[in-house]
Amino acid sequence: MAEIRASLPLVLLSLPGVFLYVNTRPFLAVAATFLLVAVSLYHLIRHPVLSRRIRQTIGWVLLIFCVLLLSYLMSGQDISKLFSYAFIRYNGSIFFCFVPLLALLFLRVNTVTLARVFFFMTFLMSAVICLLGLLEFFAGRSTFLLKDDGIGLMFVGLNRTHNATGSITALLGIAALVFTVFVEESRVRFRYLIYALVFYTALMLTLSRGSLMAFFLAACFLFACAKLKFKKKILLPIAALLITSAVMTPITHSLDRVKALFNDQFYRSDQTNAYRVASLISPPITNQLETLRILCDPRYPLDRNNTAKYRKLLTEYAIELFKESPIIGIGFGRFDDSILSQVGFSGKKHWVYLATSGEPVSTDCNAHNSYLHFLAEIGLVGTLIIVGFWLKILADLYEGIRVAADHDDRVTFAVGFMSVFTLFLLAFTEHYFAAPTVMLFVSYVTGLCLNRLAQIRQEYSAVQ
Repeated sequence: MAEIRASLPLVLLSLPGVFLYVNTRPFLAVAATFLLVAVSLYHLIRHPVLSRRIRQTIGWVLLIFCVLLLSYLMSGQDISKLFSYAFIRYNGSIFFCFVPLLALLFLRVNTVTLARVFFFMTFLMSAVICLLGLLEFFAGRSTFLLKDDGIGLMFVGLNRTHNATGSITALLGIAALVFTVFVEESRVRFRYLIYALVFYTALMLTLSRGSLMAFFLAACFLFACAKLKFKKKILLPIAALLITSAVMTPITHSLDRVKALFNDQFYRSDQTNAYRVASLISPPITNQLETLRILCDPRYPLDRNNTAKYRKLLTEYAIELFKESPIIGIGFGRFDDSILSQVGFSGKKHWVYLATSGEPVSTDCNAHNSYLHFLAEIGLVGTLIIVGFWLKILADLYEGIRVAADHDDRVTFAVGFMSVFTLFLLAFTEHYFAAPTVMLFVSYVTGLCLNRLAQIRQEYSAVQ
């Protein structure tokens, strides 16, 4: 009981990990995050001295914020719109993605214990939700964790979309695999293997192809890196994942989802969208922008079988926007405006060509690829700053794996490294660098690791 009471503050600080599957109730994650922020600000006031590396990280984040805000203002958007709900929910969500990371940098707590509490709560709550979803699926009933999107039941948890659920489930599955490979005690490894299989099975049920591919590539990278030192440890998880794949693939119709990638036509499964189907097929629309305006209309969600062709059009459009304004892009938050609103451009084409007029619309329409989306909106300059920041984080986490003397620290750094690595893979299929559901986990783990790395450096300096 004394240990529980002693850990209660850390339990409260770990609450953001409990709400990864409930973004239909965003106030829960927001409240948990602001509690974390409040505690971190209290610690910052009491201990204002920060290490050089932490100051550098904060400087990077502030630079990113400045680039985004400057791009927003240069593209002629009203500063008052920055505080509108629509902007905060969609385009402005990228700012929220950095909040847990910054908050964790200021905390003055036992980060080793905090990591244990956070992973315990996150894995346990997430696994319970995934298991409930699997039970619903095998019972053949859709209640509140499954959704039928026209292609059969898919696991969404209490999130808005299956992609959000698929991406966070992929990240949790990779994190569980890291523990399975690196933890020394057999009984603990077996527990994390169970977690990994639960998350992987639920991931297949989300029918999120991008998340599945990112999980597969990240798992292969992890096993390849671990095979020299942990060759025997990786055999069991590899075999377990292969068996799960063989059993679940026909049940979840994953092959049909892959085949849909090669579908070159748009169609809808309901009659209410018949006029839009006709407009796309007869007569054919040759104007790319007009096609995208029809497809991005938020009132008529896409049939999930046909998103591959839709994403191809968005990819091509993002590339065209980047070609028009390669240096600084068309303006932060202007990608969806350029499709759904009548925007006017000014400047010099193929150099600096900003969307400087037109009413902002703030929707979830994006390039479905973080790198192309950044290139279209903030150009090479902004993209290199954001990607460079996460590459620096990746290098810091790798340094943590090398220098940490404690085994638990090395495992935590490995989880952080693989989480950021998986994020880089996920970002090829969605705009996940600005997705709060995914970034809540990545940002928290990253901030935790950087805080611990700063403590290790201080301990090392004191010994020297």
